[in-house]
Formats: sequence, C-alpha cells, structure tokens
Amino acid sequence: MTVVSERAVPAHAKVNLWLHVTGRLTSGYHSLDSLHVRTSLADRLWFTPAESTALEVTGRFSAALKDLDGSRNLVTRAVAAVAPTKAFRIVLEKNIPVASGLGGGSADAAATLRAVSGLTDDLPAIAATLGADVPSCLHDGTVMTAGTGDVVTPMEPLPECALVLVNPGTALSTARVFAGFDEPLSVPRPLIRPPESFDDLIRELAKRRNDLEPAACRVDPGISDVLAALRATPGIALARMTGTGATCFGLADTLQQADSAASLLRRHHPEWWIETTTILTQPREGP
Repeated sequence: MTVVSERAVPAHAKVNLWLHVTGRLTSGYHSLDSLHVRTSLADRLWFTPAESTALEVTGRFSAALKDLDGSRNLVTRAVAAVAPTKAFRIVLEKNIPVASGLGGGSADAAATLRAVSGLTDDLPAIAATLGADVPSCLHDGTVMTAGTGDVVTPMEPLPECALVLVNPGTALSTARVFAGFDEPLSVPRPLIRPPESFDDLIRELAKRRNDLEPAACRVDPGISDVLAALRATPGIALARMTGTGATCFGLADTLQQADSAASLLRRHHPEWWIETTTILTQPREGP
C-alpha cells in the first residue's frame, strides 16, 4: 500500500452512549456491553516513508504526550505490529483530550493499522493486542461491543444528532475507575432494532446507563458537576459520561442546539474543555 503524506488520515473520537459492566473475569478484566459511536471530532495523522520510524505530536493536546517514550505510543506500536519491515515519519495532530474516555489513543492506533498495513482480515486480531477499544475503532460507524471490547458487531446508523462534549480538565486513569467499581453487575441490553428518530434514541438510552459513572465521580467529583451542568442546560436531551471518563456528553437534536448549549456552558465554566460534534452516520466499509 502506498502511503502519501499529503493526505491526512482521520482518527475519530468514540463515545459510549451506554456502558454496562456485565461480569468480572479471572484475568482481572471486566466483560462489558456498550454502544459505541464515532464522532466528527478527530485526531489527524500523516505518514511519510523514512529510514526509521519517528513520531512528532502536534496540536492542542500534544503536551500530554511529550514525556511518553515513542515506542510506548499506540501509533508506533501499531506500525510495528503490522508493518515491522517499514518505517515512517509520523505526524500526529492531537485534537482529542488524552485519557478522557473518548478513545483517542485507540482511534489513532486503529487509523494507523488501516493506513500502513494494506490488510483487512487480520486487523481485528492485531487490534485486540493493542488495546480493548482498538478493534471497535476500526469501524467508523455505530458498533455494539461485548466481551472485553473484542467482540464487535456493526450496527445500522443512528439518527443524525449532535453532542456537546465536556471535560473538567481531568485525565482519568481507567484502572483507578475500575478499581473503585462496586455496583451490581448488569445484564447485556443490545438494541433489537436501531432507533428511527432522535426521540426514539433518547427513549432507548434512558433505559440504560454508564455503570462506571458512580466510581468515576468518586475519583473526580468534578464529573458530577459537569453532568449536573449539562442536565440543566436547555437543548440537552440526555447527559452521560463516556467510557471511564472524565469526558461527559450531552445529546442534542441538532448541531445548532448543541452550539447554543455549548455557548451557555462556556459562559459559566470557561475552565472546562467544551466541544460540539456530530455522530458519524455514514460508516466506511470494512475495517
């Protein structure tokens, strides 16, 4: 596969519209039931063939990765996993907050796998070796995930809608949140059929939740403040934490409503990271 540096490869942020913890495994991990969507918010990557692989991180959230050894970054690990005989100069524009529950690192890894490998059938298995969210991030559309995240079922697109993403400025440890999880286990609640309208989507989501919200709020009480603010903002139909936090989302019917809600939130909470985005409703074909 020819890699061209002139064209940016997008790595779209993911949002868990719900996340149920369905079991505790002897491995120390948990089994989950979740619905992932991808959003228009994305990191961007450029790949140029080189003598040896090197990674340069730019963008708003680059500082969070400045002390990370390049060999430990998911992007360079993904290159080593699928193209061990190739080398690239990689530029990563970091627009997704780090350790925020938006799957930025997993999206970067999945985008890299697709860009440099030229493979299709083997990518899900390789992706699973890099992280729990990487297999689902191979798909740009809506997916149901089960197991530890390695069982991925593509879904029909959801109704078009917008989100307000809010992070109180916290990078939250996934391990710490799971360590504090003491809620009763949930049963899987997959969608029987995709919602036909925004109102149908809200009704379905209201029957479900993010089981990790209470644990995350104990670790970082600022998440409770974000959720309360979102739920009190006009135009937000439902607010919830994504992943293990600390980012929360508010669902709005239109991007105009989301932008209005974001403006109100910024006025009262200028210290928070607040971004509006839309759900991707046109998935690319295949991983």
